This record gives sequence, structure tokens and C-alpha cells, in this order.
Amino acid sequence: MTKVYVLQDGKYYTRNGEAFVFPLMYNRGRLKHYGVTLEFYSSISPKLFDCDVLCLGSEFFKSWWEESKREDLFKFLEDAKRKVGRVVWFDTGDSTGSAKFMVLPYVDYYAKNQVLKDRQGYKKKYYGSRIFTDFYHQQFEINDQDPGAPHLNHIPNEEDLKKIGIGWNYGLANYGYYGEALGKIWHKFGVLPRFYPHRWHKPSAKRPVLCSGRIGMSYSRETVGCSRREIKRLLNGKIVMDRLPKKEYFKELCQSIFAISPFGFGEICYRDFEIIICGSAMIKQNMDHLETWPDLWITGQTYLPFVWNLSDFEQQMEYALQHPQDMIELARNAQEEYKRVLCTDEGQEEFCRRFINIIKA
Repeated sequence: MTKVYVLQDGKYYTRNGEAFVFPLMYNRGRLKHYGVTLEFYSSISPKLFDCDVLCLGSEFFKSWWEESKREDLFKFLEDAKRKVGRVVWFDTGDSTGSAKFMVLPYVDYYAKNQVLKDRQGYKKKYYGSRIFTDFYHQQFEINDQDPGAPHLNHIPNEEDLKKIGIGWNYGLANYGYYGEALGKIWHKFGVLPRFYPHRWHKPSAKRPVLCSGRIGMSYSRETVGCSRREIKRLLNGKIVMDRLPKKEYFKELCQSIFAISPFGFGEICYRDFEIIICGSAMIKQNMDHLETWPDLWITGQTYLPFVWNLSDFEQQMEYALQHPQDMIELARNAQEEYKRVLCTDEGQEEFCRRFINIIKA
């Protein structure tokens, strides 16, 4: 048996952190069948190194990136590398950027939720530590008061670049109506069974609302929020965009033919998964620059893309309005794939194989 220990942040609840741990706990028995045993830790002790593979959730070390603690982080990683057969860092961040690549010399593998298809892209520095914030900074001359910490723009050497791969994105949490509330209970008390959404609204259901555009506009960085504000300007009041209470929000998604879900702090948003579960079609910026798993963003098959500078946004919106059956087909394709990954034996087996490849590569 391969003994795998997982170090996670047990203090604060986040959807990203939940999505890192949730599929591992959910598939614990299945992984044991494959010869992998899992134990979960939320603090550091000598026992933590008594394993074959140590998986480190990046959120546990969030405060360690302060200058005063950074050397402690590197010392811990050196100790782990010396005492454990394989050390894997799981970057649960929102985007293809904002990476903690300074840890690369100390780990055997760096599993990230989503990565640039062209890994050479990580040899560049990006304004705001994200490829898309850099784009909006250059394209529209938008500046941030705080473009981010320098350590998030660390450029790895060629050898370390080979360690970067795909883990799984935070779609592997439960984004159903009660998903977040249940996740908080699990995190605090460790009770209740873990399950994925079992209520999926059919894309072919009656949908009296053409489009849902309930997107947040308040971001601390101008380069993050600018595309959303531009979308609001282009729509010019044609769609109500004010936020709704959760119950009304989910109801509207279930009644909408399509929904807008632009980039936030990351390319992938929680809203993407809510849209798919509710059976609406997704419209967002083109995602062809990244790799992730599960991949629910296949251009022209599971979502309708628009270019990053929004020059074709109105054209794509008009297409969606004029072709509702095409939108229903996009929604159906996305929902079938998401449901396959979360709710079938085939999908769970696929996750297990992915995890085993990560810990044994």
C-alpha cells in the first residue's frame, strides 16, 4: 500500500480548499482498492513525514509567504523532501497565474488547478500575476493600486518548468443549492455524508428568461473587474445585472437559456458550475489558452466564447439570442460531461487514475 498524507488548511473554509479535499475523501475507499491509503492533517507534527507521499494544499501556507516566515516555509519543504519519498504541492489558486513557483526546487510535482497550455508562458512576468490582467493592462492601459506580490511572478528555470502539471479544478466541490452550506458544516464538524449534486435542471426545460447576467462588479483590482464593467456598458440596461438572493439567483439560472460568466480573479468561476448544474448555456471569454480537468470549456461545444477585448461580445450575444436551440445543445453537452465526472463510476475512476498518476509519476 502507498501511504499518502494530505496537509490541508483546517482553520478557514474556502470553496477552493473544499474542492481540493472533497474528491479525495469522497473516493477514499476507491483509492484504497487501488492500493492508496489517505490520512488528512491540518497541522504539522513529526508524524506528518511518516508517509510515502506528502500532498501539500497551498492554502495551508497562505500566511507563510510573508517575508518573515518564508524561510520557515523553505526549511519545512527541505525537511519534507529529505524525509518523504515524494512531495506534491497542490496549487488551489483561482487562475493560471498567481503561482507559488518559488517552491518548485523543493517539490517533486506542482499540481495546479489550471495551467497555461504553453508552459513557456510561465517564463514571462505578467502584470497582476495573471495572463488576462496583463492583457487588460496593456490593451486598455488599466492600472491597479496593488498589482500583486512579487513572489507570485517568480519565473521557474527550465528543469523546474517540467514539474508543473494539472491537478483538478474546484469544480469537484458541490455547487448545488445547498453545497456551500454543507461544505461549511463538513469543514467545521466533520459530519454529514459527502455527496455531489443530485438535482440537475434539464437544459431542455421551459426557460422563459433569455439571459442571466448576475455578475459581481466590485473588485479590488481594476484589471480584474474591467471586463465585467465593460460588459455592463455594452449591455446598456438590456439585461438586469443586480445581484439576487441565493434562492432567486438559482431560480433565474434554471429559467435562463444562457448566462454570462466572465473572468473574475481567475478564468474559472464558481458561477460556471452553477450555470451548468442549472442547465443554462455559458458565455465567457475564450478559454483556449489553458488546460484543466475536468474540462468543461470546449469552444463551440460546451460554451460560447467571446474574445478578451470584447470586440465580438455583442455579436455573440446576438447569436445566442437568435439560436436558442444551439444554446440548449451547449448546455446539454456541458452538463452531461460535468455529471459524468461527478456522478458516475466512470468519472470517479478517472479521478482516481489522475490522482495516482500525480503521486506516482
